Amino acid sequence: MDNTVQQRIDSVKTMQGQTKEEKRELSDRFKKNFLMGTLRYKASAFYLGYPLELRDKLTRLAVPAFDPPNKFVIFTSGRSGSTLLVDLINSNPNIHCDLELLKRRNFAPMGLIKAHAKCSTQDTYGFKLLSYQLKNVQTHVINKWVFLDRLVNKEGYKLIHLERENKAKQALSIIYAFYRGKWHNQKGSKQQQSLQFELDPEVLYKFINESEILKSFEMEMLQGQEHLHVSYEQDLINPDRREETIQKMSDWIGIEAVKPETSLRKVTPSKLSTMISNKQEVIDFIANTEYAHYVPTLEKM
Repeated sequence: MDNTVQQRIDSVKTMQGQTKEEKRELSDRFKKNFLMGTLRYKASAFYLGYPLELRDKLTRLAVPAFDPPNKFVIFTSGRSGSTLLVDLINSNPNIHCDLELLKRRNFAPMGLIKAHAKCSTQDTYGFKLLSYQLKNVQTHVINKWVFLDRLVNKEGYKLIHLERENKAKQALSIIYAFYRGKWHNQKGSKQQQSLQFELDPEVLYKFINESEILKSFEMEMLQGQEHLHVSYEQDLINPDRREETIQKMSDWIGIEAVKPETSLRKVTPSKLSTMISNKQEVIDFIANTEYAHYVPTLEKM
């Protein structure tokens, strides 16, 4: 065999070997980061809540009781733009909106909400409640619908439902955030290079499925509850629509709107191939599941 031809064959074999090794490294890195992120979440959600709940109650004992006249709760699921929405809302100096008060298991979640509300320095107070937190984390809440109903109809919270319709993109955003170990970027912060990894298609399938389950749970919780619906895709992600969205929310809460500003920027890459190294394998897998209707979305990414 010609030496030149043999050299080319050897070169191709070497490149293939390197590619396999790189894929293995990407896969191992993803599994490690994902495992650590999952362990951190479980430790925080299910074990730290009780001592932190006690600390919150003790530190607020000396605070004079205050019941803000305007209250609201943002009911949503993870990676639906809720942190962006809270950031926009809090650009109004007359509002104080907390993040996830119930992200850790508590003995008395309603009492925790009241304790935070009475510390508000503004007449308008709100917080966000992720559906998985009500469904899976707050195990001491036996009847979930009754809990939300009490919050709205007895405690006087205006209910805002923020929804992200595309569950495939939502699932990818959750996975990527777990992998990076970072959920949000601030404007002006150094932009990290996008970390590419090899994604097990079954992991994406599992997260889409869980997102769909939470969607059904949210619809069940909203039955009979007067609420304002906000769409991530239609009302929030488009900067040109944000001012209109905040106006709509302010009218719903019953307060005067202020032009919204944000310090956050997008974390998850828009291009799927920038995020994962096996895009086509993932698409082919999803195409053979009940979530095949998300394939066109994945192909466009």
